[in-house]
Amino acid sequence: MQYALEVVMRKHKLKAPPFVIIGLGKLGGAEIDYGSDLDVVFVADSKAKRLAALARLALEVLDLVSARTEQGVVFRMDARLRPDGDKGLLVNTLSAYEEYYRQRAQLWEIQSLTRTRPVAGDLKAGAQFQALAAMLTNFQHPALPLAAYAPDWKQKIHQMRMRIERERTPAGKDDLAIKTGKGGLVDAEFIAQALSLEQGWQEANTLRVLERGRIAGVLPEADKLIENYRQLRRLEGILRRWSYEGETVLPDDPAPYYRVSVRCGFATPDEFRAALAGWREAIREAYLKVFQPG
Repeated sequence: MQYALEVVMRKHKLKAPPFVIIGLGKLGGAEIDYGSDLDVVFVADSKAKRLAALARLALEVLDLVSARTEQGVVFRMDARLRPDGDKGLLVNTLSAYEEYYRQRAQLWEIQSLTRTRPVAGDLKAGAQFQALAAMLTNFQHPALPLAAYAPDWKQKIHQMRMRIERERTPAGKDDLAIKTGKGGLVDAEFIAQALSLEQGWQEANTLRVLERGRIAGVLPEADKLIENYRQLRRLEGILRRWSYEGETVLPDDPAPYYRVSVRCGFATPDEFRAALAGWREAIREAYLKVFQPG
């Protein structure tokens, strides 16, 4: 990412980076795997002007990283997590970001700020964005006004998770959907994000948040959760190396399912299926203790 930005800067004879590129999601948490999209937003200093010109520079960076070549695509980049999504400015100022997050952002957008990291560009602006994100995601001491905040925020996040499970899991394939299905990777990610909001932690990496929760004694079933989350992440990597795509659903055809089972170290698909069910059951148990205690 930094290299692509430097190429654009040399082309336009710029002496200083015109913005900072903030990574979110797996990029923000330094957790990218085979087939992972790179979620980014472009943030300029609050005094920046000519945002349309900056947007053209940002588009050049996006094209350098994600354009299809004879050798294929290196990474797919996604800038739709910016304020107002596709309808919003590709590059906006830090002050505009703060205004949006305070006045119009939905809870899931504030939740996404728990997983941010400057990955290239103006590191001073990056530090300022990180300070803003830390303030907005500290629900121990809510930085009001904040339109997305409500005392029952955790229940709202749980409702969002259940909607993801219903709407994004292929019908009849919950047992194959290792990300969005019951006890899938999203369960563990939502636990980590809720912990960060609740404790006021600024840590973008899911596993490090879970480890921190274990050490602090605020995460029920921490050891089991962490071990089984690791197992699912390993499985995700094996599955994605299969196709070099962002696979999140196991194959339902017996032959490829068997091959995945063997690559995960199991002698038979039945052994693998039983182990997978156990991993996911433990993750869902921990999830319910966080979001529905008692």
